[in-house]
Amino acid sequence: MDKQFTRLNIKFSGKDLPRGTIDVYDLANTVLASAKVVEGIARKSNFLDGKKIKIDVSALKSGSFDVDLILNIIGMVEVTRQTLFNLPNEIDQIKSILKILNGLLKIKKFLQGEKPSKVIIKQEGKEQEATIINFNGENMTVNMSIYDSFSDKHINMGLKGIFQPLGKEGGKVESIKLSSGNELKEEVSKSDYQYFSRVEEEIIEESEVRGVATAFDRKTGNGKITLQSEKRILFEIGTIHPDDYNKIEGVILDSLKLKTILIFKGKITKDSASGMKKIIIKDVKAEETLI
Repeated sequence: MDKQFTRLNIKFSGKDLPRGTIDVYDLANTVLASAKVVEGIARKSNFLDGKKIKIDVSALKSGSFDVDLILNIIGMVEVTRQTLFNLPNEIDQIKSILKILNGLLKIKKFLQGEKPSKVIIKQEGKEQEATIINFNGENMTVNMSIYDSFSDKHINMGLKGIFQPLGKEGGKVESIKLSSGNELKEEVSKSDYQYFSRVEEEIIEESEVRGVATAFDRKTGNGKITLQSEKRILFEIGTIHPDDYNKIEGVILDSLKLKTILIFKGKITKDSASGMKKIIIKDVKAEETLI
């Protein structure tokens, strides 16, 4: 086996679980969903690039409820410093995927099944971070690779599937723990399952994005923004007062001519399957005017 493989251990716990046995459907659901989530994160983070991730299951350990997934990317290539976490070129891609999975589990627990009350996207140099604010006003800052995966519908459906045995009526599994070295070590209990069972089709949040206005229809107040990732999203000027509208329109027109980078603030609509879709602009500033 390729030396780049990594083990992801899944441990089922429950005081009423018979020793050394587990319901085959509980095991199958969790293992298959775990594989789908790992592959989804790998694709979302552009690790595969035409390659594939190989996932095998080791034999169950005698006298326990543990199972190991053997994770390996076939045809692994060197990763550039800009890919993730700004780490050296010798980065282990599999471990980076597991770091993202670890971050997803922490976000789910942090939000406790609720939508973020606000998300602030920050950029320092070439690295972007998302600060997530929950219903209690507490905040959590994560790398954009983690936040992008959190916004993906299919990954969220996979997370729900991993822990589905915890929500099974009459089920004997009381907790499921995922662990792999220093990259991943999170345990989800029956009481935590509600945080993973809710999957939103669409997320609307107050936030800000950084990019260049690349299209604008003055008649409708609609246009397009090209983000630093080169993804294009729609925008709509969402202010009513003429002075505010004219101010935003003027800044956008300048950006169209000069290709200046702008900070757009407003309500962002996100499709959980494909990420950011549209922003209704409440304010906009040229980047160089920010303090």
